[in-house]
Amino acid sequence: MPKPLRDQFNLAAGTELEIEAVGDGLRLRKAGFEPSLIRKHGILVHHGSARAAIDIGEFIRAERNVRLRHTKENAD
Repeated sequence: MPKPLRDQFNLAAGTELEIEAVGDGLRLRKAGFEPSLIRKHGILVHHGSARAAIDIGEFIRAERNVRLRHTKENAD
């Protein structure tokens, strides 16, 4: 697998992968990998471990500002 892809998906040498046929292609994923977000009763729920300590309020404000800028740029 090309190094840029290994780096992008945090794959170290020797990482075991599962291969699944999907449509006319293949899906690769880390063996034993489960997504940290699952849908329960129509709501996304995080069931993994915390990855980083972040200020959620600041994150939301920053994302809102990015979306507002994007909306204003597309309106012009």
